[in-house]
Amino acid sequence: MGQVIIIGIIGIPLILTGWNIFNLIKYLVTKKERHFNKVIEVIAMGLGVLYLYLYTELANIVFVNWDVQLYNLQKHSMIMPDAFLTIVIILLIAFIGYYIIRFISADKQSPIVSVIGISAIYLGMGICLLWCIQTISDIFLVLFPANCIIIFIKTITIFVYQKNVTLQTGLFTTKFKKLSSILNKATNLPWIALLLAIPLLGVIIVVLMLFGQEPNSIIKAWTETADWTMSQKIPPQNIQYDDVTVK
Repeated sequence: MGQVIIIGIIGIPLILTGWNIFNLIKYLVTKKERHFNKVIEVIAMGLGVLYLYLYTELANIVFVNWDVQLYNLQKHSMIMPDAFLTIVIILLIAFIGYYIIRFISADKQSPIVSVIGISAIYLGMGICLLWCIQTISDIFLVLFPANCIIIFIKTITIFVYQKNVTLQTGLFTTKFKKLSSILNKATNLPWIALLLAIPLLGVIIVVLMLFGQEPNSIIKAWTETADWTMSQKIPPQNIQYDDVTVK
């Protein structure tokens, strides 16, 4: 049973990675996709969270600060626990942006909503990229956030194409016609969203400060750690026990 779980943890992420890359390339070529792809993406992201949890358990990664004493082959958390709320909230906002852009028809969205949605996705991509850098020493920790980046890129690509088609066919809300023509002309929408991502992040940080998060938590989340790429702390040496796993 244990071997089946290990094979699943190793094999499923690799299969999903290949599937996501294939579908991205296929859409770039054909400009068509099947509706169930969206559902599979959501299921894959949900399973990805479960996968990360199971893998961290197998890899002896403990969700504690860098200065906590560990044992045997245990490793400290790749994210500072005190800044975990900041990372989770940004990812939740990114998923909301993904849902808006992926599941709400382009012709039913105002350009402002579209820009904010894509900006939120950019923030999620940034967190996923930082995770990949932080855990680059372990490919199985990189696979899930890398897949999320692929999904986000595909989402923005499909939406921009559909939005341009909407404008060309005149299927947009008259009230926002002028604004839509400005924001959606050619590939302007993603670039405007990228610029908006900075003030959006600022707003999120200000709100999180009301809940006790530090303004630089998004940076300290990765640097105030040990054992990982961007870690700047040196942890106490692990205590070795024979045939004992200490949690």
